[in-house]
Amino acid sequence: MDEDQVEKEIMIEARVPLDGHTIELRNVALAEASAALRKLKAEEKSRAKCARKIIADKDVIVARLEETVNTASEMGMIAGVERWDYDRWQVDTIRKDTGEKVSTRAMSSEERTAWKNPDLLEIDLPADAEPKVNGNATRSGSGQILHRTTTNKRPRRALKAVE
Repeated sequence: MDEDQVEKEIMIEARVPLDGHTIELRNVALAEASAALRKLKAEEKSRAKCARKIIADKDVIVARLEETVNTASEMGMIAGVERWDYDRWQVDTIRKDTGEKVSTRAMSSEERTAWKNPDLLEIDLPADAEPKVNGNATRSGSGQILHRTTTNKRPRRALKAVE
């Protein structure tokens, strides 16, 4: 070393040869660290899946609220009626509050069968009940309505009185 040079001792990182025992210890540490890493990755996938579900649920909520704000209305349960139209073989769903037709669907095979066989549409009524009928009504000896048809003779509903 020259007079112009000064030395300072430090620690540096460099490859160092290992003995057999140290290599075994490092193998055990490697196995433990690998297992811990696999576990963390599996947990991360599970958390990500859970997070995706939470995000999807929040997306639905945001979309519903956006629609509510944009339309100044929201979906809710209201009273309605189903109206069977045997001329068109369709059933209309009507809002009771506004009278608006909200949907139309084809009659099911059971509904068509009931039209052909009015006895399938029997309804229990109290003895004093007398629905308003714009057609023919069949009454028992005591005056109870047992069956009715409409003015065009197409059966709409058969009624059975409670005895």
